[in-house]
Amino acid sequence: NKRGRKAVAIWSDEQCYQLIDLVEERPTLWDFTNGDYKNRNKREISWEEISKALDLPKDEVANKWNLLRQQFRNAHSKVQSTKSGQAAADRKPPNKFYSALHFMQPILSVDSGSRTSSYVS
Repeated sequence: NKRGRKAVAIWSDEQCYQLIDLVEERPTLWDFTNGDYKNRNKREISWEEISKALDLPKDEVANKWNLLRQQFRNAHSKVQSTKSGQAAADRKPPNKFYSALHFMQPILSVDSGSRTSSYVS
């Protein structure tokens, strides 16, 4: 394709859930408040472990994680902007992996809070 990305395997739901579980066990990959988050060597080791566990190339695993993380951020943003009067029964998870990725919700709150101005006029 135009972006130069290699063709990637189709991920099953089971593989996606397994990837999510493996990443959740390794906060150095997703929690920027973790002291080791900035340690590139520890992140590389974590990606290699996940790659071996899933029997997939490290780059493909990391790319899939980035996609899942971005989808969660987008979905979480939509959930946060849902009108307060909407009935709870009308609400459903925005995508099938949303609940599994919900462990990242606290860092999204920290992230959005750190990027907004605290200036009050």
